[in-house]
Amino acid sequence: MNPGGIAIQTNTELSIGTQAKIEFARRSFGLPLTLRGVVCNRAGRRYGVEFLVTNAVEKQHLILFQQVLHTKVGCLDT
Repeated sequence: MNPGGIAIQTNTELSIGTQAKIEFARRSFGLPLTLRGVVCNRAGRRYGVEFLVTNAVEKQHLILFQQVLHTKVGCLDT
């Protein structure tokens, strides 16, 4: 996880360039957060997804997601 994207693992076959919707439903968020991204690389079942932020709502969701991960989980690389 970094500010620009996330690595995910899935059994679903995804092609490079595929857009994906990622939903995070942790209690610490208070509501489900939905982020969009595009698959930019792959290693087996692990995919690198770059976040796409095209509007104010997506930007707010990404900022909130990053803040929660940084302060509560401590896993955000900054």
